[in-house]
Amino acid sequence: MLADRGDEVTAVIRGLDHAAEVSPAGAEPLVADIEQFDVDGLARLIAGHDVVVWLAGAGGGNPARTVRIDRDAAIRSMAGAGEHLRASKLDWTVLGPRTLALESGSGCIDTTAETSAQTSRANVAAVIAETLADSGTIHRTIRFNDGETEIAEALHPAR
Repeated sequence: MLADRGDEVTAVIRGLDHAAEVSPAGAEPLVADIEQFDVDGLARLIAGHDVVVWLAGAGGGNPARTVRIDRDAAIRSMAGAGEHLRASKLDWTVLGPRTLALESGSGCIDTTAETSAQTSRANVAAVIAETLADSGTIHRTIRFNDGETEIAEALHPAR
């Protein structure tokens, strides 16, 4: 989606075997083991980029590795995450999709549901693309499920 609209995208991947997935989508693959990078290494990795979208995840299974990647590496990538990020001078948007599902995206979400439901990976990608194009989402935490409201409208309920 980002490459299609003209954005230059670098996809940090764990191994060259993932290049076959990101290259056809228009992203430049960059192999890096973020689990091993310290703050300075991650700063060098993201230098020159206008936006960082943190999607790294250990994929579950190994709780210690999940902490090292999902939390510790994210914290190092911005020298702080969550509340640390919110207190920084950076422009930020925190997205909280619920349980990820492989179903095709509908282009519609629900940002008001209090309970966890499924969110298609395609809708997560569309929400990311929309938030990167819309400064009205800066400094917001947006939790969402698949739903009935068009993504752009759901991200701006007061409009």
